[in-house]
Amino acid sequence: MKFTTRTTLALAALSMGTLAHAADLQNGDFSQGLSHWQAAGDVSTQSGAVWGINLGAAPVAVLGTASTVYDDDAPALAGSYNLSGLAPIETAPTQGLEAWLGLPAQALGNNAYEGSAISQTFDITAGSQVSFDWRLLTRDNGSKQGEPDAAWLSWNQGGNVQLIALANVGSGLMQASTGGWLDSGVQHASYTAQQGGTLTLSWALTDVNSFSNTSLLTLQNVAVTPSVPEPTGIALVLTGMVLLTRAGRRPHQS
Repeated sequence: MKFTTRTTLALAALSMGTLAHAADLQNGDFSQGLSHWQAAGDVSTQSGAVWGINLGAAPVAVLGTASTVYDDDAPALAGSYNLSGLAPIETAPTQGLEAWLGLPAQALGNNAYEGSAISQTFDITAGSQVSFDWRLLTRDNGSKQGEPDAAWLSWNQGGNVQLIALANVGSGLMQASTGGWLDSGVQHASYTAQQGGTLTLSWALTDVNSFSNTSLLTLQNVAVTPSVPEPTGIALVLTGMVLLTRAGRRPHQS
């Protein structure tokens, strides 16, 4: 059976118009726990009240800096503020946190000792908007204000990594809360993809200048809003469908 040139062009036009629809971000609301996400260190999903902190009814991802074996928050016992049962990852080793994130050594700061991270790789189109809500909490009493624990966003696309500082526990966002915590409150952030392709999006929380005093980073409502298709893209799809319909009505020669 022979395909006409018109049919081939129609298939090409339809393919070009739908090429952008590939693998999307999955489980951005964490309703499936950490499914589709990669995690390093103390990362879990939680909801409701945790240590007197109201995280809300919907599940959130929680990154922490608390050890499982050392009393980071004495007189509280070791592991008291670790939610996953897994220890944070040190930054210094070649297989440490920065390497896991695809970052060069000391990218998270010269005095970042350890931390936790969460990541997902997916396809994105140019002009699409990535949005999420985050919240930073700490038990730091102010002794590390000079080099405070910090929350980061890593945007890795085509081997080009952009490291974005969300906040640190010494910022003006932090307000006294219940149970000895300082709390930034829920903050909203959004970023626009300047180019299409495969994107690895990561969030990290680092313990800076010491291993003591637990900090937490919560993450929720991670979403991608696609850019509005350009008229030319819509026209390609419509043209392809019309040409395929016409070609289908013609008898094929064998």
